[in-house]
Amino acid sequence: MSDRNQSPVGDSIRLLFVLNCDLARRERAIAADIIDRDSTATVIERVIATNPVDRIERMDEFGAAWFKVEFDESDGIH
Repeated sequence: MSDRNQSPVGDSIRLLFVLNCDLARRERAIAADIIDRDSTATVIERVIATNPVDRIERMDEFGAAWFKVEFDESDGIH
């Protein structure tokens, strides 16, 4: 078991699912006729579909892990 006081920066993570709150936010936007192809739910779905494993790059002031993702845009989708 890891030390809770140790920074997880550099640790590998695997995204498994989109949080319900992010799915609900996207549904509310769709219901309001707002198209946001960069919504959190959409981006996380793309990460899971392409490569769900990444490394934690930094932790923010709230303790949330951040990581970088680059998508291959050759398909014209962004």
